[in-house]
This record gives sequence, C-alpha cells and structure tokens, in this order.
Amino acid sequence: MTTGTGSVTTFTPNSQFTDMSLTPDGRYVVLADYGVSAGRVGRIDLQTGTYDSKPVTAVPYRIEAIDAERFILASQDQWISYWLCGWGSGSGISVLNSNPNGFYASVYYGDIEYDPVGARVIHGNSGSSSHEVRVYTVVGNNFVAAEGTGTYGTADAYGGTSVLATDRSRFYYGRLQVLASDVRQNQLVFPANIIAATGNEAFVSGGTYYDAFTAAYAGSLGYPVTVYGLAANATDFWAYDPGSAMLRHFAPEGGPVLPDAHPDYISVAQGYAATIDILANDAGFGASAAVEIVTPPLHGTATVIGSPGDKAAIRVRYTATAGYVGPDSFEYSVSDGSNSDTARVGIDVVAAKAFNDSYVVLNGSSQSLHVARNDVGFGAQLTLSIVASPQIGSAYTSTSSGTRDSVSISYSPAYNRPAPYTDTFSYRITDGARADSAIVSVRVVDYAALDDEVVTGMDLPVSIDVAANDLGFGYGKMIGIYTHPLHGTVAIVNGMANYSPGPGYQGPDSFEYFIEDGARIAVARVTVSIILDSDGDKVSDTVDNCLGQANADQRDSDGDGFGNWCDADLNNDNRVNFADLAIFRTKFGTSDPDADFDGNGSVGFSDLARLRA
Repeated sequence: MTTGTGSVTTFTPNSQFTDMSLTPDGRYVVLADYGVSAGRVGRIDLQTGTYDSKPVTAVPYRIEAIDAERFILASQDQWISYWLCGWGSGSGISVLNSNPNGFYASVYYGDIEYDPVGARVIHGNSGSSSHEVRVYTVVGNNFVAAEGTGTYGTADAYGGTSVLATDRSRFYYGRLQVLASDVRQNQLVFPANIIAATGNEAFVSGGTYYDAFTAAYAGSLGYPVTVYGLAANATDFWAYDPGSAMLRHFAPEGGPVLPDAHPDYISVAQGYAATIDILANDAGFGASAAVEIVTPPLHGTATVIGSPGDKAAIRVRYTATAGYVGPDSFEYSVSDGSNSDTARVGIDVVAAKAFNDSYVVLNGSSQSLHVARNDVGFGAQLTLSIVASPQIGSAYTSTSSGTRDSVSISYSPAYNRPAPYTDTFSYRITDGARADSAIVSVRVVDYAALDDEVVTGMDLPVSIDVAANDLGFGYGKMIGIYTHPLHGTVAIVNGMANYSPGPGYQGPDSFEYFIEDGARIAVARVTVSIILDSDGDKVSDTVDNCLGQANADQRDSDGDGFGNWCDADLNNDNRVNFADLAIFRTKFGTSDPDADFDGNGSVGFSDLARLRA
C-alpha cells in the first residue's frame, strides 16, 4: 500500500482483511483483520502515512468507525457479537463494551453500518429462515435498542452486504431497501444485491445502477465493476475497472467525467473588485491544480490567487479599468499535472449592481430581509420596491427608503403551509440616477442548521457561535463535533466552537457540527479561511489593496490598484498634494465614488480627514 505521503506499507502474509472504515474526521482507516492464526485490528494514519495493528480476542469480521479513537467491531462465530472498542495507547485493543454472547442469537453473518448523525448502528442480518434489519444507538459507550426490527422474506432471497446511502436517507441489505430513519418501513426490493448507493442511485457489481426511488434500471458502465467510491454530494463517483486496473470518474446521469473547464460569467460594479471561484464548475481535475491567465482582459486586470495549490482555494481577482462600463473577458487554463483545459470568463462591468439574495426563514415567523446590503454602486439614499411578489408567502417593503443598511423587505411564510418549501420574489433598487433588479430566494423550514463561514489570521484561534444562525431548535439544544478539521483543531466550549489552525498553516479548512434538542437533529458545515492578515480586515495580505489599513470592502473606484480608503491621489500623479485637495473641494457634498474614501455614499468631512491623513 502506498499512502498519500509516499510511504509504502507491506502487510504480512498472515493479514486477511474482511472490512475497513474511514473515521468521520477523514484521518484514519480502521481495518478488521481476520488473520490466519489470530485476529487483529489495523489502523492507517492518512496524515502521517503510517500503519499499526493490535491483537483482539475476537474473530474480526465487520468494522465501523465512530470517531478517531472508537470503533464497532463485529465478531463472527455462529452469530454476530458487537464490541465497542477504543484504539487506546496500549499494545492491545481496549474493549469499552463487551457482549460476547452476541445481540442476535441464531443470527448468522450480516453486516453493519454506522450513521454518525443519529449515532445509529444499523445491522442487516440473515438467520436460518428470515432476513432482518435491526437498529441500536450508541449512547456513551453503550448500545441502546432503537425501533423494532423488520423481518422480510427469506435469507436466500435478500441477504447480502449492508449499505448506507451517502445522504443517509436509505439503508440497503442485499436487495432490500428500507428507510434509514425507521427500518420498519420496507421500501423496495431490487433485482440484485446493492453494494453502494447515493441518494439517487443504487449500484450493483457489474457496473449496473438503479433508480433509488423506483428500483428501475438506470444505466450501466459497461464493465464488471467490483469497487465504487461515492462522493458525499451524490453527484459523481469513482469506479474500479478491472480490465484496465484503473479508477474511472463518472456522473450517473452523464457517464464518464472527462477533464473539462467550463465557461463562467459574472457581473461586477464599476470600482469594485470581484473574486471569482473559476474552478467551482470545472470537472474531472485532481485536488491539486494550477491556473494561469492565457488571454488577459482588455478593460481591467485578472490576478490568480492560490495557484498552484488546493483546487478549492484557487481564485481569480478581477478589477475593471477606472471609469470603464461594459463587457470584458479573459481566458484561463487549468492543469492538474495530467489533464488540462481552457475556458473563458465573461464579465459585465456595470455602473451599479443589485445582487441576488438567499435567506432561510423559520416557518410561522416573519423576517426582515436587508436585501440591499450586498448591492453596490448606488448613492447614499435608496428606494426599494417589490416588482414580483412571492408565489407562496407574502412580502412588503417594511423600510422602503433610506441607506443601504436600513432599507428592508419583510417576508412572511404562508399560513398553514407545511415546510420545507422554497419561495421567490424580486425587487428593484434605485438612487434616482441608477437602478437595478434582483431575485430573492427564501427557504422556509421548521428547523435547520445553517452553514457558517469565518476568516482568521495565520496561527490565530477563533471562537465561532455556530448555532447563532440555526433555526427551530429548543432551549435545551446540544452541540457537538460531527467531523473534525484536517488542518487544525476544534472543540465545543459553552456552546461555542473554538477553532485553532495548525502552526503556520494558510488555506481553507472545514469541520462539521451537529445540533440537537431531543426532538430534532441536523448537521452543518463550518468553512474556515486561514490567511496572512496584518491589518485585521479579513483580507489576505497577498491581495489586500490597502495594506496597513483595514478596508474589508476593497473598494477601488478608479481602478488604480489602491483601495479608496488609502487612495487620496485623486489625479493619479503618484503624490497627494494641494492639487488633490483642489479636486476634492469640487467633489465635496456629492456622491463622487473616487472622493468618497470611507464608502458611506457621500463626500464629507470624514473623507476630508482621510485626505489630510
């Protein structure tokens, strides 16, 4: 085995692995080693590229990771016994909960899946005459029985491998599909044993896959696949082709995924820089990539950030030439070392821009939506109006005139309409001279855990109130870590997620947390951007256009590469003197963007203070 670090581990001839499982934090793989003379449990550390194994007084058969240290080991004799084990620091495996007599007397073989969201152990098993699915939850270090079992047909008809869909909606045992949330609900029977499943497709050996909602034939890859690797987003997967001894990339709806850079289009307001995630819609490239600008824009600049490096972190920063309004474009190339492609980015530079918005609203309650706060290029005083009403709920302009921060629209969900559902409406914004429209999407929920994004400096811990934007949970809610970050550490302390980046690390990181109140449970992701940020404005020093001064909006109305907050050179002669003061006097009391250093929509005494500084 060659690990990601390049180290090679050779397993002994006595190893006979029967199952393996990845820990939720993505760091370890635990392995059940049936062995030849004695059973063992192995663990691969994907971060360090090392392997270790320890003896266990059991017959290892199936294994499921709970967290970085604990796992469930199913021992096979004449029935399945469950052991909750801890890796520990000693030479042997620590048994945290031993049940040597087995939970299921006279039940043979079978397989287990662990769902970390509900801490549910789902076991598909085949007795002498029936096929059964049973559920336990892990509470502390104990197994607690959940809903009752479902018994279906005969063992010969349905028995096989246990599979939990990537979206955790359905559980499969052999040909049988049941609801993962309540295994007593028998859903469908498929033509063959299911060995992998997304939320939409169920896969069998041989390269054939079926519709998860109907069990109808959905397609075939054309070769006898024995191993699938499914993406958590359920939109693509990898399949092992034994003929070529290669893993191939596929999308269930479209077949093989070839390396493809897709065109992009953005709209940006004059005087504002746009940071573009150009690789977000590109497919088929490796996790590490390099991007170059092959044809620069004619009416601005395009700068690549984070290349070469993590594909998810690469961006292009575009700034239009001062005073330009109209179309622009540039072309970029992307390569992962093996595959490459090019694509065009179309740009529309406008005098003012209203951006689309999305909100999540709790069913049964109204919410004020400050839709203008992300709109740019308008003057200090604005007017809002609704131009297309919601199709389901209702909306009105609660504050129709005022500043960008004060104007708002109030949205109310429909009375007695079950959630969840999505509603939309559109609004118009104007300052009297410029106008634009945008669409607002509202997702109405009974409860939801909402994703969070934070920025912190290199080596700088940050405390995150992850539940602040979550909706519908009771006062007795509990928060815990669901998956751990790869480039730092996180712990929940008094309801706050305290995150610390790894020493010297810069780049993206993420973790997931769960929130539950006894009746509801949900999972959300927290994305952390770790940057070098000497002035504390949450903008990386590598792209900050006003180093030493906090200017989070990075506004650069004259397009000279210097942010307005530190750009009092109004005639662009590379010096600030009385000539600039003379120009400033002609702009005083107007909404001229170049002289509006503080970005409040008007040129006044606060801007004069910046000029003098």
